[in-house]
Amino acid sequence: MTDLTPEQNGGVLKTIITEGSGECPMTGDTVSVHYVGTLLESGEKFDSSRDRDQKFEFKLGTSQVIKGWDLGVATMKRGEKCDLVCAADYAYGQSGSPPKIPGGATLKFEVELFDFFGEDVSEDKDQSILKRVHSKGEGWTTPNDGARMNIEIEGFTVPGNESFGTFNGELLHGEESANGFLPCIEKTLDDMKSGEKCEITVDAKHGFKEESSVFPKAPLNEKVKFVIDMKKFEKEKESWEMSSEEKIQQAELKRSSAKEYLEKGNYSMAIKFFDKVVKILEDEVKGPRALPEDDSSDSDDEDSKEEDGKAQEGADGDKVSNGGENKDSKTDKRVIDLMETSHLNLSLCYLKTKDFTKAMEHCDEVLGSPEVTEPRKEKALYRKGECFFSLHDYDQAKDQFGQVVVQFPKNTAAKKRIDECSKMAKEEKEKEKQRYQRMFKNFST
Repeated sequence: MTDLTPEQNGGVLKTIITEGSGECPMTGDTVSVHYVGTLLESGEKFDSSRDRDQKFEFKLGTSQVIKGWDLGVATMKRGEKCDLVCAADYAYGQSGSPPKIPGGATLKFEVELFDFFGEDVSEDKDQSILKRVHSKGEGWTTPNDGARMNIEIEGFTVPGNESFGTFNGELLHGEESANGFLPCIEKTLDDMKSGEKCEITVDAKHGFKEESSVFPKAPLNEKVKFVIDMKKFEKEKESWEMSSEEKIQQAELKRSSAKEYLEKGNYSMAIKFFDKVVKILEDEVKGPRALPEDDSSDSDDEDSKEEDGKAQEGADGDKVSNGGENKDSKTDKRVIDLMETSHLNLSLCYLKTKDFTKAMEHCDEVLGSPEVTEPRKEKALYRKGECFFSLHDYDQAKDQFGQVVVQFPKNTAAKKRIDECSKMAKEEKEKEKQRYQRMFKNFST
């Protein structure tokens, strides 16, 4: 017999009947077993999955079963059969489980392990991403977006278990996908604690579709495995923990990152970071605001060439006037600038990704600001017109572009769009007329 208790107090004794093979299950794995339970003293059987002809499944190491089982089954291999003798403290204690198990009883279980697999962490719960925990982490906190992580990630082929690369260093949580990691890695890191080590097995549908900058030797469109070691991390301050000045500094950093993603055409990451700017500062805009001194802070965005026929491409402006009578006034101006340019850029990103409803929502945020500068107002109006045009609502689009022309007569692109709206609306009416003519013709025959 082998004593499996950490204290070596004889509380759980194991005797192997039939050797198994391979590795042992890990904490959190779902295991499948048959068992026969008897009272050690009398040999009387009190339960048996074999009698029911139904294997018993449970999640290992999560207190779903008695302590003796969590300790004992963790040492077994596939195909192994063993006896586990569990003292009362590792079974049902001094209360027992009446009427079959008396208080203080020592129990004997014959257990056979058939299979085990990791926790299903896939969104569709189809076992396409399975997680297994090598070692639990410390505490209860997990990294938030922007957390600075010290981490090691190694990738392996499946089958074969051959390493195709290792990342070992610092990584900002929330930017994994943009830096060559699979989205499932970012999702796994969401729930990891400091000091935790785990592995995920990823089906081909979630695997690499193109060469990764981090794992250039990774197989494409194949099943892979990653061993992830979260050595430690430092959480980013939440907005409610920051002073006003810290919020502005963080928002400026987020907007800078967002602009880089926008310029690279990575709209999903740009949306993520511009949205962070808005969330960080949303409480700041509820107080008194100072009016911007002028509109010179507004540089041009990627759509500006279409909107005024002469501006350069790039993200919406971030230069801020630092004039004003006091510090609070200057701070308010920076907040307004950050919020307006972020909403404006979010409208651009959603327009590019064809989410026209959200694009218009962010245009309205800009247009609803009493301090909005003229160039930003022009862009928001024009961009909202583009949304209506893309949705084939040519009457609304024409009205929107008309507002641009009335307020900004030099906008030649809007004038051109008005003509296009009239043309498209006429074509739509003609098509509708032809459809009705065909319908009536079919009814008459």
